Amino acid sequence: MKSRFVRRSLYVLAAGLTACASRAPQPATVAWSDLVADSPAPAPGSRSSAPEPVRPTPQGSSVIRPENRRNTKSRLEITMQGAGTSDERFRAGSGQLAGSVGYYVTERLLLAVRQNVSANKAAADGNDLWDGATRLVADYHFPQANVVPQVTPYLGINIGYIYGDSVTETMTAGPELGIKYFIKPDVFLQLGAEYGFTFRSSDRIDNAFENGSFFYGLGFGACF
Repeated sequence: MKSRFVRRSLYVLAAGLTACASRAPQPATVAWSDLVADSPAPAPGSRSSAPEPVRPTPQGSSVIRPENRRNTKSRLEITMQGAGTSDERFRAGSGQLAGSVGYYVTERLLLAVRQNVSANKAAADGNDLWDGATRLVADYHFPQANVVPQVTPYLGINIGYIYGDSVTETMTAGPELGIKYFIKPDVFLQLGAEYGFTFRSSDRIDNAFENGSFFYGLGFGACF
């Protein structure tokens, strides 16, 4: 009697456990292949979202910062230079002013008109003496893109006419060279030197060239 009761109790307990197990929610299982299939593949030619490693730029490479060289789209150029001297009491002295307006016919060839004006005041009579020079200039530039982008050397020639109160009016000509240092794409500092000689129609070119003089100038310019 007792054994039958125990058997029936075990049967009832087992049946209850089975019913509870069948009603319990089963965890969802997802296959790995389903996960791979759901992830979108990168489009052809698209960049990955992962950051690319930073590669250092070697020195002397052709990578150029555009803000350190002349803007080649700017064709018009204006320059200005000035200088002056005087005695200790400012009774006598002189001042010089030079300016030019040029146009880049190509990326490297500049054609310009240069005007020089000088004023001299003598201490004895106090009179002012004015002199001037008007010249045509052709300068060829040599950009240093892969070396020093902001520095541009140039070489050229000039020819014109000098006139005034203290000089003999005559033709003048000579070679010139210099360096332009661009601090911005359209602003630069200019250091130039030229060898100028004067001659008249009756002078020989070789004699006039031997009697020339050197001129130096430091100024600034802008491109538009």
